[in-house]
Order: sequence, then structure tokens, then C-alpha cells
Amino acid sequence: MKNDIKIQPQGFYLLVGSGRLATHLAYYFSHISIKFKTWNRTESVSILHQYIADKPIVLLAISDDALDAFYQQHLADHSLQVIHFSGAHHSERLISCHPLMTFGKNLYDLENYKKIPFGVTPIKNLQEIFPQLTNPSFQIKPKDKALYHALCVLSAAGAQTLWVESEKILSGMGVPKSAFNSYVQKITENYILYGSKALTGPWIRNDQNTISQNLLALSSKSDSLRQVYEILKEGSYDNS
Repeated sequence: MKNDIKIQPQGFYLLVGSGRLATHLAYYFSHISIKFKTWNRTESVSILHQYIADKPIVLLAISDDALDAFYQQHLADHSLQVIHFSGAHHSERLISCHPLMTFGKNLYDLENYKKIPFGVTPIKNLQEIFPQLTNPSFQIKPKDKALYHALCVLSAAGAQTLWVESEKILSGMGVPKSAFNSYVQKITENYILYGSKALTGPWIRNDQNTISQNLLALSSKSDSLRQVYEILKEGSYDNS
């Protein structure tokens, strides 16, 4: 696939999907005058084929596991530019524009959407596909996609899973959710400001007595949390 792909100004985008990403993208596009139509699997396939006949730029905001099958079933026989938004999936037939962002149930304001960075493969920048967007972008090599996405998952769902499990146990001890949320918020703010220098606690001080007490307490409550504690503790020494 060439890296000099250009979108014709008179073309339109066909956004396929109905999940959170599709909802956020549709909202963003509608506020910056991008010409697009939408389709999802609750609609007739004949409508999809009518859209395809008009030669749109197809945007697949669907699950990773469905990408190849959807392409083969509906798009492979047409001369179309097809973009997906998966951070992990790679196909020589498709262009990847992964938004490095988490998408919740609520929509964001326009300025937040404009700041979302996109990891692109194999094109050089996002504007080759979306000349209307001013979002920053960076290139991801195909061989790096799996690792890139694994680290994104650890940073997002991985950290959030730890917060969910910790808050659940702390709540049982009588710690207010608001107090825990304030703690998590400040942790995040400090990391953004100071990076690895924000790391603190017994791991960084090498306070072995406190670490031993932590491990003993976790063992009595959750063996999986104890294992995570030990693994992350070793990683913190590498960054201290």
C-alpha cells in the first residue's frame, strides 16, 4: 500500500459501527463539517451496498475480530479506501488510524476531540486520510502494533482494573469512594507533571518492613493482587 494516499474533496466517509468509538467519531465529524454517512448491522445490507456503490472512504469502527470478515464480505470486491481504528490489528489491505484515547459513555467537548493523537499505519500522518482534521499523529510500524496496543491496554484497563479492585476492598473498610477518587486523581496529575519522578512509596524507599507487611496483608485477601504487587514492585526499582 502506498504512503501517498489522498482523499478527493468531493468524496464522503462511510462510518460503519454503532459502539462508543463510532458514536464519538460521528459527534466529532458532525461538528467540523466532515461529510459522512453512517451504517450499522441493525440496518439493511442493501443500504450498505447503496452507500458502497457511491465509492465512499470506508471507516470501520467495529471490533478487531470482525474487521477481516467484514472486509471480505462487503468490501474486498470494490476499489475502496478502507480505514480501521484498531491499535492491534494490521492488514496490508487496510489503513490504520488508532486514536490514543479512552472513550466513555459521555461525549466530550470539541476541543478535547481536536487534541486526540492518532497512531497511523502505514501512512505518514493522519492528514493523508483526514485533511480536515488538525489532530496530531505519529507513525506505528506494523511490527510494533501488537506491543503498542498491549501497552495501551495495560496503561488503561490494566490500571483501571487495579483501581476497581482496590476501591472495592477499601470501601469494605469504610474508605469513602470520594476519598479514593481524589487519591487516584492526584496520582494521575503527578504522573503527567513529573513522569517517573512521581513514583513514591515503600518500593521507591526500599522500605522492606512495610513491603513485607503489604504482601502479608494482600495474601490474606487476594493472591492475584499480591502477585501483581510483587511484579510491579520489581519494575519500580528499574525506574527509580
